[in-house]
Amino acid sequence: MSTMDLLTIEGNPSTPDGEQTPPVGKLQKKMKKPEQMARELWGLLSTDGEDLDYPLTQAGTSYCTRKMDMMKRKVRKWRHVQVEHPTRKDHMTMKCLRREDDPGTFGYGRFDKSVEFLRYSQAEYDAHITDRDEWTKNETDYLMQLAVKYSRRFVVMADRYLMDQMDNQSFEKRSVDELKARFYYIQETFNKVRNIDQEDECMFDASNEERRREQLARLLSRSQKDIEEEQQLENEMSKIEARKREREKKTQDLQKLMTQASVSNVSVPSTPHTPLSASPSKRKSLPATPISASLNVDGIKYHDWSGHTGPSVRSQRMKLPSTLSVKKHRAIDCALRNMKADTPTATEENVELFNELRSDIVRLYEEALQMFNLQYEMHSTRISIQQSNPSYELPEDLKGALSVPSIPILSGVDLSSGTNPTPSRKKRAAAIEQGNVLRKIKQKV
Repeated sequence: MSTMDLLTIEGNPSTPDGEQTPPVGKLQKKMKKPEQMARELWGLLSTDGEDLDYPLTQAGTSYCTRKMDMMKRKVRKWRHVQVEHPTRKDHMTMKCLRREDDPGTFGYGRFDKSVEFLRYSQAEYDAHITDRDEWTKNETDYLMQLAVKYSRRFVVMADRYLMDQMDNQSFEKRSVDELKARFYYIQETFNKVRNIDQEDECMFDASNEERRREQLARLLSRSQKDIEEEQQLENEMSKIEARKREREKKTQDLQKLMTQASVSNVSVPSTPHTPLSASPSKRKSLPATPISASLNVDGIKYHDWSGHTGPSVRSQRMKLPSTLSVKKHRAIDCALRNMKADTPTATEENVELFNELRSDIVRLYEEALQMFNLQYEMHSTRISIQQSNPSYELPEDLKGALSVPSIPILSGVDLSSGTNPTPSRKKRAAAIEQGNVLRKIKQKV
C-alpha cells in the first residue's frame, strides 16, 4: 500500500505531485473570543466555526458594556433654557438644563396625568340621578370641579370644600366618605348609561368603608393588656383546634378498624365441652378445651397504583406482593394448574379479573386451613372427653363435622403442613398426657 492510499484513508488527500493539501477545517476562519468574556464561558460555546447554540445578540464585539472611555475629546455644551410644559393649558414655561443638540420638549410632561371632567346636561341629570334629596345639582357640579382641580385627592377636597364655594353658595359640611360615595355613584351611573367599560374604574362601598374605619379604630385603641389577652386567647384556640383534630383522627381510625372487623373478621364463639354423664366433681376438675378459631380470611392486598406518577407497565399490577407467604404461593400455583389457567395477557380487564381470581384462591386456602384446624381441635376435644368418660359418644349432628370436605381446586395442597400447633394446643396435649400418667399411677396403687 502506497503513502497516497494511507493519506486517502486517513482523510488527508494529496496532490498528484505528492504535496499534501491543508485540511478543509483549517481554511475556515476561526471565531475569536469576544472581549471581556471569560475563557470558561467561551469554552462552553461552540467554537468550531458552526453556528453558536446561544448566539450573541449584541451588535458589537464586546461581551458586556465597555468601560468609560477616558480619551480627550470635546465636551458637549449644556444650556439653561426655558421649556414649555406640554400638558398645561396656561402655557407655563420652566427652566431646565438641556444639551444644545437636543431641542426636544419637556421630558417630564408625560407624567402629568389629569382627571377628565365628567360632563352631563340638566336633562341627563334629571333622568338618571334619583337621590336628589341629600345632594343638589349645584353641589354635585361643585364636587366634580373639585375632583378635577385636586385630581381626586378626596382628603384635600374635603378640606377645601367650604373654602372654594361656587357662587358664594353655602353648602353642608361633607366628610371624605360622603364625597367618595357621591363621586363614584355619579360616575358609575353615567358610565352605565353611556356603555363605558368600568374595569379600570374603582368602586366604592360607603357602608363597608365605615365598618373598616370602625374596626381600624378599635384595633388601634387597644391597650397592652388587651393585646396580651388576645394573644393568650389565640394560643388557647390553637390548642383547642389541635385537640379537636387529634380526636377526629382517633375517631376515624376507630371507625376504620370497626369497619374492617365487621367486614373481614368472623369469630366462632368458644364454648367449653364437658362430658354430660360425668359427675359434678369431675366436671369441675376437668380442664376446658375450647374450640376457637379466628376466621380472619383476607385476600391479597395488591399495591395501590392510584397514586402512582410516571409511566408504568400494566403487567406490574399482576405481580404478587412480596409479603405473601411461600405456602400461599404454592397454593395459588397448584390451584391454577388444577384449573388449567395460564397467566393471561395484561389487558385492563384481564389484570383485574386475574388478581381477583388469585385473591379468591387465597381466601379459599385460608378457609380450608381454618376447617382443618377446627377438625383437629374437635378430635382432641373428643379424645379428652372419652378419656374421662369412655361411654361418651358424639351427637349425630357433630359426627359430620369431623370430616373435612374435599376441595378439587386445592387437591395436591398439603394443609397439614400449615397447621403448626399453637401454644394452647401444646398445653392441652401436655395436660392430656399428664392425665394419662396420673391414671396409670392410680391403677397401679
